[in-house]
This record gives sequence, C-alpha cells and structure tokens, in this order.
Amino acid sequence: RLRTEDGLTLVIVSHDMSEVATLADSVFALADGELRLAGAPSAVFAQRDAILACGLLPPPLAETLSLARERGLTLGNGDAGDAPLTPERLAAALGGLDSSWP
Repeated sequence: RLRTEDGLTLVIVSHDMSEVATLADSVFALADGELRLAGAPSAVFAQRDAILACGLLPPPLAETLSLARERGLTLGNGDAGDAPLTPERLAAALGGLDSSWP
C-alpha cells in the first residue's frame, strides 16, 4: 500500500524468510557481499539450493510447496515462481484443487 498509494518504498533487512515472503514485493539475497538472487518472492524462494547457498533457510511454506510439487501437486499457475507463499494465497489455491487429486 505504501508504494502504490503513497509512492514510498520500504527496505526490510531480515533473516526471517517467512516474514520476507509475506511482506516483500521484491527480494534481494546477498552472500559474501555480493547480490546472488533477485526477484519476486515466489521466484526467489523457488530456488531452494540457491537460497541455502546464501546461508538462508527458505520459508517453511516454500519448503512444503516444493515437497508437494515433487509429489505431483501443483498450486498457482504451475510455475514454481508463482507459488502461493502466504497462508491466504495458499488457502485460495487449495480451494481451487481438483477433488480427484490423491
């Protein structure tokens, strides 16, 4: 809201990736003084190994979605970069599941 309505940008520095996934429009991950990852939270957190290489832990919901994808459940538009990383988005995505899914 700050950005869209007031034209303001807020910079958050955090190791709490759940908080980052919930609050951020864009994520930048640094390691050893270098920018390693940049993009939308869903796209960045879809890169599990790269996140770990930065010394960060992916948000638990991103981990859960990764395991679900490995087992054939796709949420969002099918692209790992569109993963629903907030409880509200996950609930909406689950509401649209085909009831025949195992």
